[in-house]
Amino acid sequence: MEYPIRAATHEIESESWKVLITKTPSAWVVRQVSERDYGVDFYAEIANEERQITGEVFSGQLKGTTGLSQNADGTATWSGIKHSTINYWMGLPMPVFLFVTDLTTSEVWYSPVKQHVRRNYSAFKAQKTLGFSLTRVDLRTQNDQGSFLAHYFREKHFDHFHNYLRELLMRWQELWDFIQANQMRDVFLCVEDEIQLQFIQLYRSLEFLASAFEIGWSVQDLSRAFEGDRRTWKEDWCDLHEETLDRVLKQIEPIFISVFEAAVGFVYQDEGAYWAIKEPTLWRLTQQLRHTAKSLRDRLA
Repeated sequence: MEYPIRAATHEIESESWKVLITKTPSAWVVRQVSERDYGVDFYAEIANEERQITGEVFSGQLKGTTGLSQNADGTATWSGIKHSTINYWMGLPMPVFLFVTDLTTSEVWYSPVKQHVRRNYSAFKAQKTLGFSLTRVDLRTQNDQGSFLAHYFREKHFDHFHNYLRELLMRWQELWDFIQANQMRDVFLCVEDEIQLQFIQLYRSLEFLASAFEIGWSVQDLSRAFEGDRRTWKEDWCDLHEETLDRVLKQIEPIFISVFEAAVGFVYQDEGAYWAIKEPTLWRLTQQLRHTAKSLRDRLA
């Protein structure tokens, strides 16, 4: 008597889902897609620290295998993704991640798709398929979740990231001079409105870029700096004094250098092939700024 035989691929798919769920925070909502021929198997909603669902969504494709081979650097590789699938991923208006489960070890690996394509743009343009570098991940752990979310938010806000990046690279000298010129001034003076606005813009752009580059932001919270200034000086007519501005800019100075270095390396080297094609003027600028970044670092040391 004959009966249907379950395909091995279906078993691998089912087991892969089980493994993925065990490595995902229970507060996150993972929704499978019924039609998966186009490169997306699920959508996931990210919960914040209070377990609230706030509309942070990414799409993912899930692959399963047994005995995934690791590279010497601890990463792994998944090969053979077609251009048509990658083009579809790149066109989606949200971050996209490739997940691979190793059923032998019950481990999950992932790759931030759009970032990987930009970092391997020459290979993507030259080949019919592209391999993806994978990193082992357990999204329930603080470190792994933090790195994953850094990829997610940078990709979600890529337009803002791009704008802040361009502003920093084009105006670095003006911004650096602002940081230097507004330290060691008369602590009793009230900061002029124009200087305040420049300071706030500098603070917010650097905070955003530091988060995107996973650089620690050890700077006093902006709202608390203003609140502390009002408590200290008790002058309703003045929002910010030079003493507070000086203190915060001293905290910002070393982070500015780290962010600047990261921005130059990101455009020139990390995603160099992509930026050389998509925005060649900016890429050529970073070629000149490599020595500037090193000089700033040496100067601070």
